[in-house]
Amino acid sequence: MPSSIFAGLIFSARASLTQTAFGPMLTRVPLRCRMAGAMWRASLVLLMTLVTFAAEKSPYQAAQLIDMNSTATGAGRARAQYSFCMAVQVNDVSYLVEYWPTWSGSYQPTDLIVGDQVQVRIDGKHMYVQKPKGGEFKTLILRRERATSDHAPTKCGEAVSNRN
Repeated sequence: MPSSIFAGLIFSARASLTQTAFGPMLTRVPLRCRMAGAMWRASLVLLMTLVTFAAEKSPYQAAQLIDMNSTATGAGRARAQYSFCMAVQVNDVSYLVEYWPTWSGSYQPTDLIVGDQVQVRIDGKHMYVQKPKGGEFKTLILRRERATSDHAPTKCGEAVSNRN
């Protein structure tokens, strides 16, 4: 009797209990199914690791806030009442960016001072600006312009189409 219990324990490691119309039935799980499941789990872990490394944020760069302007949105009470236009210069490139807070309690960059240094990172068509008290906010890049010595960088009050 003890040898059959031991054999049952070994068999149960390679078997699973399946519910059938006639009651529970012990079925053997083939080795290839166990290996396929292990390979699937290993590939899932590898994929998650790659996604984590690919999602690394680009480093912040020092920039100067050239201009900032706010415009009333006319949205309802729960929505943010202002949108913000900002002109930021990073090295020799001037950016015109737009920030639309979603809700009335969302961050509004009224604590930024024109002419001060800000930390920014650029990711495709978005610029992320660090807040003075921690965190960051996401803006949409509207225009990129090479800053040259013969004309001033773009500002928010100018018409973009009449530039140059």
